[in-house]
Amino acid sequence: MNEAAIKGWKEIQPAALTLKTSKKIVVAEEKKSLREKLYPAVTRHGKSFYCDGPKQEELLTYENTAALLKVAKETLPKTLIGVSVISGADEDYGQLRGLTTAADLYELNLKYSFRIPRTGAGTAFLVGASDHFKALLAEVTRFCAALPGSAVFIKIPRELQWLPGTAEAAQLLDVLAEHGRAGVILTNSLKIDLAPFIHEGQEQTLVGGVLCGEALFDGTIQMIAGLDEECARRSIPIIASAGMVDEQHLLHAFRAGAAAAQLCTTFDYNRRGFYETLRSALTARIYMQGLKTFDEFRKRLPELGIAAIQQEPISYFERFWGQEMQSNIRDDIRRSEVMDVVVMSGATLFERWKDVLKQRFAKNLGLRLLIPNVTTDSYAAIQRSWGVIHETQIAARRSRVTEARQRYERLWEETREERLKSIGPGESEAKLEIVPHDQIPFYSCYIFDDNAYVSPYPFVRAGGEVPVYVFFRSSREYERLVGEVSQLREVAHQMQPSAAGAVPPAGP
Repeated sequence: MNEAAIKGWKEIQPAALTLKTSKKIVVAEEKKSLREKLYPAVTRHGKSFYCDGPKQEELLTYENTAALLKVAKETLPKTLIGVSVISGADEDYGQLRGLTTAADLYELNLKYSFRIPRTGAGTAFLVGASDHFKALLAEVTRFCAALPGSAVFIKIPRELQWLPGTAEAAQLLDVLAEHGRAGVILTNSLKIDLAPFIHEGQEQTLVGGVLCGEALFDGTIQMIAGLDEECARRSIPIIASAGMVDEQHLLHAFRAGAAAAQLCTTFDYNRRGFYETLRSALTARIYMQGLKTFDEFRKRLPELGIAAIQQEPISYFERFWGQEMQSNIRDDIRRSEVMDVVVMSGATLFERWKDVLKQRFAKNLGLRLLIPNVTTDSYAAIQRSWGVIHETQIAARRSRVTEARQRYERLWEETREERLKSIGPGESEAKLEIVPHDQIPFYSCYIFDDNAYVSPYPFVRAGGEVPVYVFFRSSREYERLVGEVSQLREVAHQMQPSAAGAVPPAGP
C-alpha cells in the first residue's frame, strides 16, 4: 500500500487498516509482476487470481513503513493503523516497534515460515516439518516478547491448514494467551504451482506464485471453525482473511467464529465503493432480525443457521417521507455513482431534495430521470384512474412535469462551474439525462450503487404517505430492477429517434 492508496480511503475512514508487510532488508529481485485471472483458462480455480512479484514491490523496509505510518495516521485519524512484518530470524521486531510507536497494532506475517523446501532422497520430510514448526513457534514467541502491551496478531499461513485440533495448535495459542493482547488472522494466500494447461490453443504453466481470491474461501472457513473453540477458551479473537468477496461470505466467516474480517479480497474483486454496499446490506440484515447493532447480529448468527445467511437482504419503511427513510436515501444521493429514478413527475422530489441534489451535481455525480411522456393518452388515463377527470386538472399536472424537468436542468447548469472544478485528471463530466417514456408505471423506483428503493403507487388516489421496499445489491430483485429500468430507457430512446445521443425533448 502506497501513499495514494491510503488517501483513497479517506472518505470511507475504515475501522482499521494494515500497511504492507515490512522486512528489515529487502533484496531486489529481477522478476516481473504477475497477476493472471484464472477463469476461464483454469476453471477448477474459479474466478481466482494467480499472483507473483519481486520482493521490492511486495515488501516495505522498516524506514518506509515508518514514513507510510505517519501519512496514514494524518490521513485517517479515526482509523486504527496496523504495521505488518514478515517472520524471520533476521528481523528486529524491537527496532520496528521503536520506529513505529504510533501504530495501533502489529501483525506477524508467517507467510514464508512453513514453506518447507523439497529435500533430497533419504531426508525425512516429517523431521523437517517438526523443525520448521519449532522455528515458527520460537519466532512467534520472540515477536510477542518484543511487543509487550501492544495489540498483536499472528497471520497464519495456509500451509498450516492441518493445525486445528492438534497439539501444535495448543502450543501456538498458549504463547498468544500468555501475551494477553494477541489474536490470529486466518489465513494467507496459497503458494502453489499450477499444472500445465491449454488456453487459446497454447500450453501454459504458472509456477512460483500464489493463488488468491474466492477459491480460498472454503479453506478459510474451515480454519476459522476448526480453531474457534480453542481460541474462545483463551479469549483470542479470530480475524477472517482471504477468499471472501461479498456479505454472504463475510457472514459465513462470522458464523464460523470470526470477530472481524479483513476485506482485501473483497476490494480486490470490487471497487472501493463496495464498502457502502456491504454496509447497506449488513444493516438490512440487522433490521430483519429486529436488532440494533452488528455485534448483536454477529453473536446471534450461529443460532440462525446457514439459511439466514442465504436469505435475500430486504428492508422496509412504512413512510417514504419518514425521517429514517429520508436519511438513508439522501445519503445515497450524495455519494452513489448511479442514480436512476422512475417517477410520475419528479416535482415533489426536487422540492424536498434540492439541497442534496445540488451537492450531488457539484460533486460531478449525474442523474437519469425517467418521467412519463405527458403528450400521450396513457398519461391522461393514469390521472383519470386517480379521479383527476377535468381537462384543466390534467393540463396542470402535465405542466407540473414539464416545470419539474426545467428545474432539474436549471440546477444542473447552475452547478456546472463547481462541478467542472471537481473533475480530476482523466475524468469526464457526468450527465443529466431526462427520459420521457410511454409506459404506465405502477411504482416509483430509485436505483443507486448499493440498493434500490421501490414505492408502490396507491390504488385509489395519488399522493399521501406510501411504504418503501429496499432491495440490496446482492439480491436478485435489485438485478431485476436494474434490467427493467435499463429496458425502459432503451425503449424510450427508440420511440424518440430524434433524441439519439442527446437529452430527449421535454413535453409541450
